[in-house]
Amino acid sequence: NLFGGRGRSQQSADGFGSGNFGGFNGSAGYGSGFNGAGYGAGADFGTGGCGGGCGQNGRANNGEMNMNVNIDLYTALLGGEGIIKLSNGSKIKLKIKPETQNGTKVRVRGKGYDRGDGTFGDLMITYNVKLPTGLNDKQKDLLRQMKDAK
Repeated sequence: NLFGGRGRSQQSADGFGSGNFGGFNGSAGYGSGFNGAGYGAGADFGTGGCGGGCGQNGRANNGEMNMNVNIDLYTALLGGEGIIKLSNGSKIKLKIKPETQNGTKVRVRGKGYDRGDGTFGDLMITYNVKLPTGLNDKQKDLLRQMKDAK
């Protein structure tokens, strides 16, 4: 729960680890993109599936790679973590701070495109908060209680 941030802040993230935390939904222009299953950027964090957020972004001259990652409302509010997998096989563990806002950008240094000189650009992640649909009466009541508790 140490990374993400509010608004459009940029913070660094560690690229490490392996394992399956459920994944995120996202994409980047790294070869064919992401694997789309389980972990990696083909599944919405906490919900599974692409969720309409899959797509690819182009390569910048400085080796910067851009990626959109969908997170659900609960992860945005409470924080969480997950693993994304790039098409080159590398995995990056992301930690999302509680109260992460839609559009928050995070820089992961050295995880972008190969610049051709032995160095790598940065991976820029933009979090897209996806709101739940199909709420039942109990869930709606809980949200109303939260609203009234201000």
